[in-house]
Amino acid sequence: MSHMVRIEARFATYVGIDLHTTSMMVHAIAAEGDGFERRGIPCRCTGTLLAFIASLPRPVCVGIESMGSFYWLWDLLKGRVAHRVLLDALDLSKLSPRIADTDRTVAAKIAHVLRDGRVPTCYVPPRHIRQLRQLGRQWQAVTEMMSTAKVQLRWLFHQNNFTGPGKINGASMQRWVAACGHKLEKLPLLLMSNWHQVVLPIERIRCELRREMMALVHGDPVLEHQVKLLSRARGIGEILSTIIVAEFGDFHRFGSADQVACWTGLTERSHVSNRQKYPGHISKAGSPTLRWALCEAAMELVRCDEFYQQMYERLCAKTGKPAIARTAMGRRVGRYCWKCIVSGQAFRTGPARPRTVRANEVRLRRHRRRQRRDAARERSLQETTPRQDA
Repeated sequence: MSHMVRIEARFATYVGIDLHTTSMMVHAIAAEGDGFERRGIPCRCTGTLLAFIASLPRPVCVGIESMGSFYWLWDLLKGRVAHRVLLDALDLSKLSPRIADTDRTVAAKIAHVLRDGRVPTCYVPPRHIRQLRQLGRQWQAVTEMMSTAKVQLRWLFHQNNFTGPGKINGASMQRWVAACGHKLEKLPLLLMSNWHQVVLPIERIRCELRREMMALVHGDPVLEHQVKLLSRARGIGEILSTIIVAEFGDFHRFGSADQVACWTGLTERSHVSNRQKYPGHISKAGSPTLRWALCEAAMELVRCDEFYQQMYERLCAKTGKPAIARTAMGRRVGRYCWKCIVSGQAFRTGPARPRTVRANEVRLRRHRRRQRRDAARERSLQETTPRQDA
């Protein structure tokens, strides 16, 4: 999400940088006249870049095209130039749509846009927010690995006609293998041991990530207040709240909840032709980690809160697909998070519904269905069995 910003200050030199993973194209122009200098520099040659910028007339304004690995360059130029700007690549291409975007033209376009003074800028989070984002994305990656390992372990239990522990983790697997491992054959025991060795280090990694994330949160009073505000909702813990706050960054840069929904990438694309609207898939713009965290938080609210449980059931009945309802719940939770932080009010909640109560109700319904099915089977057997005369 970008904003058009007018640069009021005047500089002697404007530098545009088209950054890539291994190289960059640097284009410098003067404040007046057509004098310029263009140079291609490998990313590993940071000294060459700093020497080139130091040779330019001062003060210097540098614009960088937004891409995934711009942070190192942003930190490198801190204190070495008068002004730094991060430009949105999509909005930058719209400024001159008839000019093909190549390495040379993009760097020159950035420099001329800076000199004109009207720039499509992007949000650059502070350093501690960037660190929290990296920790949160690492948490998502190891959590998905943990889920895969647990699914494989549960499937191995079913394949060998074992129930297994109720909750699979490193400790429960150690206890189960010590008590019942002798009942398994050699190959299933080997496979379980391999997946168990995957679960154990992931649990240690998650403990380290939690410790680092909480240390960063407690070091910033504003960040700590926002995390506590989101954590008040039932089911959303400190980790999910921290990931959501870190991915949002500055909540006040959004003007409405609709902007938040579009920015998260959970809104559907639509094609309109002849006054007919054809909805498509979600746009998936923005951070995948934020979408994952919002959907996880939504399902935790569904499990723990009666209000969100009823909302989810209505969406399931309306769409007919639980996956679409889950996405819609994640989109609504994103709106609620923004409203919660901006207004300072807590989540709207309903009466609590513990997971055990719902689980017991599900078990009771399954038990009654099983009893009815067994009774019907017995009746059918009695009707089909021929009677023997005395």
